[in-house]
Amino acid sequence: GGSGKRGENMLTEADLKEMQASGHIDIEPHTVTHPKLAELDRETAIKEIRDSKEMLEKMLGKTCELFAYPYGNHNDESVELARELGLRCAVTVVEGSVTNDTDIFRLNRSAVDKLTSWDQFLGKLSRTIDRYHTIKRL
Repeated sequence: GGSGKRGENMLTEADLKEMQASGHIDIEPHTVTHPKLAELDRETAIKEIRDSKEMLEKMLGKTCELFAYPYGNHNDESVELARELGLRCAVTVVEGSVTNDTDIFRLNRSAVDKLTSWDQFLGKLSRTIDRYHTIKRL
């Protein structure tokens, strides 16, 4: 481990194993270096996705089938690569619900962070209300 600030905030292998073993958290690939996939050449994008998937599978002793595009950044090629590399679906950072018509390699998400109120959280879970877009964040 380095002494840089970024390294101090990163999860360790032991952390990942503990979280996965809890049964409450599922660890899945997100690339190795967190690049914008749409800006990479094909071979580099393959390496980022494949190596992330293989590293986690070896570390956690499981098959990884889900993927999150770093920054939500993707294009048709990165979607195709995710399919080719054996992933079953992938998520973007586009806010919204998933419907029967949603591409399973371009799944929307409902973000929850420290500014999300309890009512907003319940609304996201129930899909009946979502004030997330109507509240201005400072």
